[in-house]
Amino acid sequence: LFYTYSLNGKCTDTLPAGVSCRAGLLASTYLEVMEVQQLKESYDATLVTEDDIAAINELTETGSIFDRLAASIAPEIYGMQEVKKALLLQMVGGVSREFPGTGMKLRGDIHICLMGDPGVAKSQLLKHVAKVAPRAVYTTGKGSSGVGLTAAVVRNQVTKELVLEGGALVLADRGICCIDEFDKMEEADRTNIHEVMEQQTVSIAKAGITTTLNTRTTILAAANPAFGRWNRRRSPGDNINMPPALLSRFDLMWLLLDDSNREQDERLAAHIIAVHQGRVGGAASTSGNGTGAASSSSSRAAAASGLAPITPKLLRAYIAVARRYQPVIPPELTEYIAAHYVEARGQEAAELGERGAYITPRTLMSILRLSQAVAKLRFDNIVGRSDIDAAIALMRSSQASIEPELQKRTREDPVSRLYLAIKDWAVKMHNPQVPYDTIDELATRVDVLGDHRRDIIKATCEEYEQIAVWTITRDRQGNIASVNFAEEDINMV
Repeated sequence: LFYTYSLNGKCTDTLPAGVSCRAGLLASTYLEVMEVQQLKESYDATLVTEDDIAAINELTETGSIFDRLAASIAPEIYGMQEVKKALLLQMVGGVSREFPGTGMKLRGDIHICLMGDPGVAKSQLLKHVAKVAPRAVYTTGKGSSGVGLTAAVVRNQVTKELVLEGGALVLADRGICCIDEFDKMEEADRTNIHEVMEQQTVSIAKAGITTTLNTRTTILAAANPAFGRWNRRRSPGDNINMPPALLSRFDLMWLLLDDSNREQDERLAAHIIAVHQGRVGGAASTSGNGTGAASSSSSRAAAASGLAPITPKLLRAYIAVARRYQPVIPPELTEYIAAHYVEARGQEAAELGERGAYITPRTLMSILRLSQAVAKLRFDNIVGRSDIDAAIALMRSSQASIEPELQKRTREDPVSRLYLAIKDWAVKMHNPQVPYDTIDELATRVDVLGDHRRDIIKATCEEYEQIAVWTITRDRQGNIASVNFAEEDINMV
């Protein structure tokens, strides 16, 4: 592990007694250290006090933990609730596994890439995550040192010997590396980062130095489009000039656009004016790439809805406690996860054709990692079906931000609309049994009308029974009387 320390001492140009140095023309400066304090630490080394435990227990009793913790990430930035949920799960992380017999590793780190137009608060989100995480490194694709993001062999200017220096990804081992301007990194780093993101190592074979460095790092990247503004007609790889093989290694990719919307533009304009007038305290910076749609009204709205943000110190303590859990996926969820994956692949192939390249076997691994992170937030060592649903919902939101056709299909499909309405009712009422009369009423609310109304209700009930989402209870005549969720499925975070 590489650590960052704070040193207290005095500078001198005189060597201590008994220490020799190679002769040179320039005087060297030495530091006599009297105190060493470690600045960057891992979550495991984070001290969680009894007061933090009491505050965490009180927090878990309020309900809506997932939403409230997500609202506590960069609360000055308006909206982006789904993106903040993804960043929360990234800081919690999944479960890493290593098979002793073969040496194969399964990473538990969740990689996220934020793409989009300049000025949509991408940099502000990266800065906030780097501040909350106890072990994080913030860098840019071009702003790194001579060794770049990974590692390089350089010559020591004093001893003239070849030495190995680690880059930002190596220094952030077992932490988070926030990389801004990800699209502008060096060509050598672009080649090496493939190994970093999947194998979590950096292999060096230069100047007689052959070694492998650990880079067990979670990557949070932000990229701007190469043409100034995002072009919907181009693929993400063409927009940010990155190879598809590299983008496929990200678990989630979010597209953040600066669309013209009168209501949103009025809020943003009012906020920017308030910042310049000094009437908004603790607001996000409005310079450069961090011109986010921050709004103090978002904090008031969050407080009114019971989602008042918590302090970064308490958020850090909550994440540290959650990372102590190692949830596993029970065998009874295998068929449920596989059915959702196969259904998503078929839907993408039917709607996007050859353009559909977002759902791959790596997507299935991402769903498992995200579900494990949700289970950690519940302080549970067993992944539940509700955790899988939350992970799939985030995955679909991420894909819909890039391909609006996927979001349009979900919004226009009456079966999907009715299912979401039934699920929301069961979670809100804490009742796993939804009677047919209630389903009929919910169908009216989501505009399932017309002559085919009963057929759509029947198709919805039977379709989701086939993939084990719920079971159907029928009356003596064989008609649907109710649908029944599993008890753990409605105990949503």
